[in-house]
Amino acid sequence: MTGSLRVVADDVGQSAAIDDGVTQLARAGHLSAASVLVGAPGASMAMAALADLVPLGVHVQLTAAELVGATSDQVTARIAAQVEAMITAGHCPAHLDLHTSALYGLGPEAVRAGGVLAESIEVAARYRLRLRLPRRAPDGLTSTEAALHARAVAAADAAGLVLPDVLVTEVPDAADVADLLVDLPDGEVELVTHPAARADPADPLSAERVRQHALLATGALAPR
Repeated sequence: MTGSLRVVADDVGQSAAIDDGVTQLARAGHLSAASVLVGAPGASMAMAALADLVPLGVHVQLTAAELVGATSDQVTARIAAQVEAMITAGHCPAHLDLHTSALYGLGPEAVRAGGVLAESIEVAARYRLRLRLPRRAPDGLTSTEAALHARAVAAADAAGLVLPDVLVTEVPDAADVADLLVDLPDGEVELVTHPAARADPADPLSAERVRQHALLATGALAPR
């Protein structure tokens, strides 16, 4: 293992099962940070529970309706409003993140060419936040998308932002953890996780969330 591992739990505020699971992991020292859906019903209570345990970031939510036809200034304002919501709640955000599909404008549900890279960089710079934009381009980008990514990293560097070197969005099975750690790339690797303490029939990702929580609770993927 040559790189460092940053472990971030996403979707805080979405449900009690998620919030309880993230709080348990943070209390045990198994997380580097947690990302909050600031508009979710449980966000306020979850932030209060986690504030003294782990740095909190804003997990930006942007609907298709908010993006279609929106100007860059409007998108920037919508991202900034979510950062301000965390500040108004009495917490100091440490990072900003979006789903890769939203950030790059990829996938069948993408409605904005080029995603919201420029706007995310602007907001992160304004509030001096880390940004979940990996220096190394994710696999599967077209040459055009890769060029967009390279320009975004250069802009983030110019703005003085802290970025992870590599982004890992798939939590391995327990049997594959050792291989992941042995082959950890140089630099900072950010592992994106979605844990929950228990099953939630209303959550289609519930089984995977519970699996991730059980694995993270062993400490096998603790930050290092």
